[in-house]
Amino acid sequence: MPANARQLFTLKGLLRSFSNSTGLNVNFEKSFLVPINVSNEKSLHLARTFGCKVGTMPFTYLGLPLGTMRPTVQEFSPLISKMEKRLSGVSKFLSYHGRLTLVNSVFSALPTYYMCSIIIPPAVIQQIDRFRKHCLWSKGDIHRRGTCLAAWEPMCRKKEEGWLGIINIHNQNVALLMKFLDKLYNHANIPWVNLTWNKLYHNSNIPPLQKTSLAPFGGRTLLNSSANSEPSPSVTPTLAAQCPFGMIHGRMIC
Repeated sequence: MPANARQLFTLKGLLRSFSNSTGLNVNFEKSFLVPINVSNEKSLHLARTFGCKVGTMPFTYLGLPLGTMRPTVQEFSPLISKMEKRLSGVSKFLSYHGRLTLVNSVFSALPTYYMCSIIIPPAVIQQIDRFRKHCLWSKGDIHRRGTCLAAWEPMCRKKEEGWLGIINIHNQNVALLMKFLDKLYNHANIPWVNLTWNKLYHNSNIPPLQKTSLAPFGGRTLLNSSANSEPSPSVTPTLAAQCPFGMIHGRMIC
């Protein structure tokens, strides 16, 4: 929302009305606002108006790392810890077929929430694959060595081709993020799409291919991953080079 004290005061009034009508108390002291391109003096004034603290990026929002730069490997530690706990569960009691089902239905599904919103770093994907290998070949024992019966990459091919059909995490991540290109290109009536077209591409109907070397938040990764595939009628892969998740002057996040 705009860094405007009047709008922030109105928002606080709406929250208080909600609290009075439902009996649910809003703890403003546990909240914080994150200024973007706003001076420190104005940020403190807005924080005092709302009754909260001033936060900084990066921070965690709905379980996802949120910031102006790419997420680091350390910010995915909750996901890695969760998978490691699952690994030492029932893997040792299952057959190969049961462990294969566990790999595809549990270990490959745990990162889905992250993959729907951000590009997972290669180091994190390698760690996820390492856990999946131990689950399939080592019965969940991360200290066992030399138990792999085949290379991992062919195991991710289709069962119709004679392989195991294990889900490829990188390909699934790219496929899940392609929905943002579809929404951008087709002018979906959602706030971030409207803001992008109005602020960045209001003089042209189609975003330019590459104006700068910047490709924020995995845009160029999507571009490179989809370069060799046929584009669908509603998606243009070249739009990913300017995937517009940037900062707008005088804005803040509550």
